Amino acid sequence: MVEIVDKEKKQSFRSYEELWGIIAADNEEGEKQKVSSKKKKD
Repeated sequence: MVEIVDKEKKQSFRSYEELWGIIAADNEEGEKQKVSSKKKKD
């Protein structure tokens, strides 16, 4: 079980590949938010 704290979400996984997919998806969303906030500042 992995918990994404800022979203108050828990997600289970059964393999390293599933865990990596969860981590990668969360990281991609975080990167999109960074880009979006930079555009708003400019």
